[in-house]
Amino acid sequence: MTSLQTDFGSHFGIENIPFGIASSSKHKSPQAVTRFENNVVFLADLVQSVSELQTLPNGIFSQQTLNAFAALGRPAHRLVRSVIQKLIQESKLPEGSTEDVAACQMHLPVSVADFTDFSCSEYHNLNAGLAAMGRKGLPPSWGFIPPGYAGRCSSIKISGTPVRRPVGSFWEDNMAAMRGENKKIIYGPSRRMDYELELSAVIGKPLPYGQTVTAEKAGEHIFGFVMLNDWSARDIQILEMIPLGPLNSKNSGTTLSPWIITYDALEPFRVGGPGWKHTLPPHLAVEKDDRGLSIDLSVFVQSPENDVTRACAANSSVLAWSFEQLLAHQGSAGCGFQAGDLLACGTVSEDSDDGRGCMLEHNLPSPAVQRGYLTDGVVVQFTGKCGEGVGFGECRAELLPALSAETWIIVNRGSVFTMTQFRHAFSLDKQELNEMAPPGTVTLMDRELVRTNTGHHEFEETHIHLNPEPSPDPADPLNFSNSRKVMILALMSLYAFVTNVSSSIISSALPSLVTAFMQLHPHGPPTGILPFSKLTHLVAINNLFLGASNIWWVPLGNTFGRRPVILVCLAVLCATSIWAGEAKSYNSLLAARLFQGVGGGAADTLAPDVVGQIFFVHQRGRAMAIYTIFLASGSLIGGLIGGYITASMGWRWTMYISAILSGAILLLSFLFVPETLFDREAAMAVVRPEGYEKDSPIGEKAEMARVETAASTVFPEYTFARSLKIGMYRPGFFKRCITPYTTLLFPGTWMVMLHYAGLVGLIVTISTVAPQLLAEPPYLWGGSVGLINVGGLVGTVLGAIYTYFTADYIVKRQAKRERHGFGEPEARLPLMFPALAIATAGALCFGFSAKAATPKAWIGLEFGNGMVAFGLMQVPSIGFNYLIESYGAWSADCFLMVVTFRAIISFAWTFFVGTWVESAGPALPFGIFALLMGVFSLTTVPVWLFGKRMRIATSKLVMKGYVRSE
Repeated sequence: MTSLQTDFGSHFGIENIPFGIASSSKHKSPQAVTRFENNVVFLADLVQSVSELQTLPNGIFSQQTLNAFAALGRPAHRLVRSVIQKLIQESKLPEGSTEDVAACQMHLPVSVADFTDFSCSEYHNLNAGLAAMGRKGLPPSWGFIPPGYAGRCSSIKISGTPVRRPVGSFWEDNMAAMRGENKKIIYGPSRRMDYELELSAVIGKPLPYGQTVTAEKAGEHIFGFVMLNDWSARDIQILEMIPLGPLNSKNSGTTLSPWIITYDALEPFRVGGPGWKHTLPPHLAVEKDDRGLSIDLSVFVQSPENDVTRACAANSSVLAWSFEQLLAHQGSAGCGFQAGDLLACGTVSEDSDDGRGCMLEHNLPSPAVQRGYLTDGVVVQFTGKCGEGVGFGECRAELLPALSAETWIIVNRGSVFTMTQFRHAFSLDKQELNEMAPPGTVTLMDRELVRTNTGHHEFEETHIHLNPEPSPDPADPLNFSNSRKVMILALMSLYAFVTNVSSSIISSALPSLVTAFMQLHPHGPPTGILPFSKLTHLVAINNLFLGASNIWWVPLGNTFGRRPVILVCLAVLCATSIWAGEAKSYNSLLAARLFQGVGGGAADTLAPDVVGQIFFVHQRGRAMAIYTIFLASGSLIGGLIGGYITASMGWRWTMYISAILSGAILLLSFLFVPETLFDREAAMAVVRPEGYEKDSPIGEKAEMARVETAASTVFPEYTFARSLKIGMYRPGFFKRCITPYTTLLFPGTWMVMLHYAGLVGLIVTISTVAPQLLAEPPYLWGGSVGLINVGGLVGTVLGAIYTYFTADYIVKRQAKRERHGFGEPEARLPLMFPALAIATAGALCFGFSAKAATPKAWIGLEFGNGMVAFGLMQVPSIGFNYLIESYGAWSADCFLMVVTFRAIISFAWTFFVGTWVESAGPALPFGIFALLMGVFSLTTVPVWLFGKRMRIATSKLVMKGYVRSE
């Protein structure tokens, strides 16, 4: 073959009439469908015009899974099939009820609560034993009961969804380990990725808990059948399967064909079983052994170069056990079954080279040529055909590279790597994109079908899925009590507030500082009179080092922990504020202002990271909104009160007040801010204590949702004394000084960096220029120049309210509507569009109002300041959240890049803006600032539209950050 088969219309004749779940541009909600040739029929469209279907429960075909329909039992399935067959034969399908299969998106047909995988092929058991253990043999129970194990349901995906190569532990040399010669175990991407050609029964009519059923009657509980590829990492499987069976080796993915072929449709293709010579247990015994199925199954493998090879051709009649026997055996313990449960037969293999249903059987220890295992980029396709008009279509998936494989960022290879990954990410179709979960995409909503008290109806209930998943360790920041989280949030917010107060409080004092260091001479003019353009350097140098200091604060925080670095920063801020208050010369004050910036640096990087680490995804929006209102209002309140303090107490008290506030926060932080740099993966490796709860009801208030961890002897109690511990150590400080620059490969970093730099530069420029404007005619506000910040304060409060009530709501709303319950970081980005537009307009409003210079022009100045402040509120609230959720362990490094660029822009703007405004007037500078802000704002659009693809493209690098943080 030169290409994979794509047209399966011949599989779906009038003899078939399968069931599935599909959506389209015309039928936007996933719903029940059937297929005739290449036409998809939407069953909900038939109900109004077909009286026979109106006897079924209302809305049965409008649900997003077939579980409720499957549970009705085979008589209902038979009725619906016959009605559809009659409509097709008489050409009476309602207009608009059919669409071409190419226009439809297929979804998982059922919600799977339980998945069991058996092993029913004698040939597979013999070959697998030889390949894995070096010897042939059948399980001791073979011929008496069907061997099987309980699988997992979380990674069952619809055909077409890519599967990623798993990472795990395995022997370096399996056969040498078997001989006892080399038992070295390594951890990394699986080297032996394999497919498994299987069929699976789908349970229809439920079997209540405590009841059993015999093989003779089990068929009444089977809805139908699908093809199934149970992807397997053979090297991981060989190490882990003794004594409890496979686990992670089978967890990377299970691909399901989209169409359920009904029990009745396969009746013509029944064949006899193996004819056991001995007596079977009574629940497995059948009067007539004719429940086998004759289905011609094939496996095709398409290489990354698009070469197609048929790897297997086998018939399901070789299976030693029927699906009725599988159901009877598992149910014999009284476990019961739910509609949608899967019972797979295991690998279908014949006694021939071409009939081996997995690659493991093609790699036997023999002189024969071995085929090896699957490489990244291959596409595996299963097909199944029974006879005229009855087939399964396809079960197909591509194998993607392991996420946590090492990614080397080398100068001469970096761009090639990035472009290759971006090409792959942007080549994904819509279905593949929706099914993928790169770093940042989390399951935020869990769905389950819940029966009403009467037991006759089901409804869908959603629960918030806690992300990140907390560990059982009480020291995990996610497990902190609600009161402790609130205290940490308050202190980190106050740290940001005081940092910005100390930065801006001097702005309103600048007119007074013109003569602060003036010296009088009896025989000449006074000296030491400072021009206003030079005084703006006191603001500029502080802003520069607020960002630049993080070049060392962030690596130190990643090496020794957040707590010691934040405490040192607060101590530096307090001490240098005293120094600034005692300065005897302009140069001394300038140096003190520089070190004040150093002390406040961590407020923009480590402080928001601390906030992000103690709250779950569905809580972070509100938490960051609270942090941001303190961050943004600090500069405004500093500017507001600075003029009054200077007028009443002198400019030095602006610095003393900063020292008092930072000293108080230092003491409280020492007592109440514990370490939040936590190795959650190491803690998760320990068995969870009994009583650990993962999910919280959607109705709970987010700030009250926290994990309840039971007492455990594995982890020590997290006492107050333990929380006071200062310092930890993770090797690699100098490497951590370099790695932050890697985050420039993340598109999200550039978006937030440009937004933050532009808006902070604007607000700092306004707070620097406005006092000078208002101190001169026609305003002459004198000591009240700080009132210009009232508008900014109002804008900040309005921005905080806007974010607080929308940021978490919008991401939960999207997750609730999304089929997988995924929460995406991009969900919050639309909130920035109006805010950024308002901020851009605010810059123009301020500039042209300042140019007017009329007695009432101050109104325009206030409005412009408020509009810019409103926009600024969204960057830390939404933008910082985006970085935390998208880039995880890299978030502090992202913050470093953001605040460093912000510092450069703020420094540059405030350094020369005074002279520029004096020479050109305020309209031109602020018009250019507004133009730049408008351009910066446009970067939100591609990240909103293509952010998930960008995260897929950078996922390897992001995962490297997780490994680096451990």
